[in-house]
Amino acid sequence: ESIASMSDGDDSGGEQGEMSSVGDTQVPGSGLTIEVLKKELQSIEGFEEISGDSRYQKFVDRLTRLGEASDFGKLVTAAIDEGGTSWKIIVPTQPTAVIRAVSSAVSQIEIAVQQKLRGDGAAV
Repeated sequence: ESIASMSDGDDSGGEQGEMSSVGDTQVPGSGLTIEVLKKELQSIEGFEEISGDSRYQKFVDRLTRLGEASDFGKLVTAAIDEGGTSWKIIVPTQPTAVIRAVSSAVSQIEIAVQQKLRGDGAAV
């Protein structure tokens, strides 16, 4: 896996963690849940699935520190190229939201997540 892009913001969380199905997990301080993200993103062509996966917390923590230390800003999303057509988009929820999508949908999904976090309410 290689990091392909980071939005505002070295391993993929090698620790063992628990995966959870879509539920009421919130982005800290935002009121945004994985369930809300799923409802927002499922209409985007190329969106495959979203789940909570605490194994990515170490990855999120490192990217958050990198953003703070280098004045990149707050971590909103990070995209990971899995090779081929499959990508993961990481969103710092508790546990971490992991969105799987085809490469052609990554930008649109990242924009939709950013708009939802800002409360733009713009349709996707």
